[in-house]
Amino acid sequence: MIKSLMAIFERVGLSPMMVALAATALGVLFAEHFAPPLWSVVLGFVVCVGMAIVRYGNSYGKLYLFLALAFAGGMSMCLRQDRLRLDSESRTIHLKIGSVSNPTPSTQRAEGEVKRIDGLKCDFKVRLNAAEGVELRRGEEIVVKARIREFGSAKQSDAQDRYEQYMVRQGFKGHIFLRKEMIIERHESPLGVAQRAQQMAHQKIQRLGLSESVEAVVLAMAIGDRSQISTSLRRHYTRSGGAHLLAVSGLHVGYIFALINLLLLPVALFRRGQVIRSVVAIGVIWAYATMTGLAPSTTRAAVMFSLLQLSLMTASRYNSLNALCLTAMVMLLWRGNNIHDAGFLLSMLAAFAIVEWAMPAIRRISSLHALTLEQRLQLRSQRFRWVVRSTLIGLERWLLSSLIISLAATLITMPLSSYLFGQISLWSVVTAPVMIPLGGVVVALAMIYILMPAPLLQGAMGWCLETVGGWMNSLAEWCSQTGVIAYEIEIGLWSCWAIYIIYGVASGVLRIQNSKLKKGLPNKKVEQPHSL
Repeated sequence: MIKSLMAIFERVGLSPMMVALAATALGVLFAEHFAPPLWSVVLGFVVCVGMAIVRYGNSYGKLYLFLALAFAGGMSMCLRQDRLRLDSESRTIHLKIGSVSNPTPSTQRAEGEVKRIDGLKCDFKVRLNAAEGVELRRGEEIVVKARIREFGSAKQSDAQDRYEQYMVRQGFKGHIFLRKEMIIERHESPLGVAQRAQQMAHQKIQRLGLSESVEAVVLAMAIGDRSQISTSLRRHYTRSGGAHLLAVSGLHVGYIFALINLLLLPVALFRRGQVIRSVVAIGVIWAYATMTGLAPSTTRAAVMFSLLQLSLMTASRYNSLNALCLTAMVMLLWRGNNIHDAGFLLSMLAAFAIVEWAMPAIRRISSLHALTLEQRLQLRSQRFRWVVRSTLIGLERWLLSSLIISLAATLITMPLSSYLFGQISLWSVVTAPVMIPLGGVVVALAMIYILMPAPLLQGAMGWCLETVGGWMNSLAEWCSQTGVIAYEIEIGLWSCWAIYIIYGVASGVLRIQNSKLKKGLPNKKVEQPHSL
């Protein structure tokens, strides 16, 4: 136990951005619960920065810097808090439509960003429930005469209460039930680069002639368009543990990140290969993010994994954790409410699991294929055997790496999912060896079809996507209907914290074992100098 705690403190010392992230998060939570005046937070920040400069180079300077970051997090939360009071009167509201979903064939649900109320500028979000006959389009700006109803104003189920509390934590003030006669004006906003790319990709996928359910899954996974996901299909994927596959976020971009690095592993053997691999990987990550519409969660993940890629280029594992914590800190400083955003929390936890748990395991698997110099020369003299062996090893690494990444992400996000949503599905562990590779195939085929001008491949791509997507939907439906290891379990906040403390200790133990393994490597390098 003592060694584990020492390993954790050692890890924190080598990752100063972890301490900076903790300071920022503490400041955000303090400002949220105590709501101090903005002027006091600004004054505290200025004083602490000044004292950190005066005391630079000693322990007091570090303490003042920690407090300055805490006050900066408090400012982020104070600046984002909107104290608008809602009443029972209808007002003239200027809205910009965000993501749109179709819970039923005749109704729509959307996120709306409030720009003005009765001519006064505002900056918060509401949930829109559109009545039958009202069509909402993403990016559209509308002016309505409506009333914003606060969450919790009506009696409802416990599950609905939890959902509305979560919406409030994300910055939603309330909801609007929108009827056709409430709409005063509609304005089509000019499409940006990301929206045009997503629209183009959407049209290309529609030309494949896929079935309704498969097309909905392909659109959700490939370009982040979940508007065609039906309630039953979403339920199947949630109960089967595959809901994360339908939401392009940190876990999705992390999968692309790992896959691209594995595929480009041979490039690192050439001169400047690490630089070439990093440039290509970052380009692919941002192409994928653009194709998905540059949603906030996807943009956040793209920034995070771009920093991780740059840190890997320097061959420093510690920089990877620093880059992860730096990204999280910047996101909290930009918007303090991110600390309650499920997408932000789940993606950060999944990325931590990939860096701290999955990558060491993948490295150990790679070391199993190490060859002596004599064996390498012998295999290279037999080119056919060399190609076959390299191909099989690469396929094995890809499959095992996908499984390890999925298991690590599932394990670390399970407590938070239970706390936020009251549901745990162990099907994700069982279905991961199948769903993760199939999801990768869907994304890869869709991206190739979208990015490459290959109309002759339309028929083949359509058949492949229909087949693979059909397998995924069938597996999700079977797991949902079986429901043997899908549970509705809600844990408390302190239980959730306790589990993550245990995870931290386990990470310390893993750190000790990796250090011991590294100490034994110099004696083995003579016999096994390289790996394929």
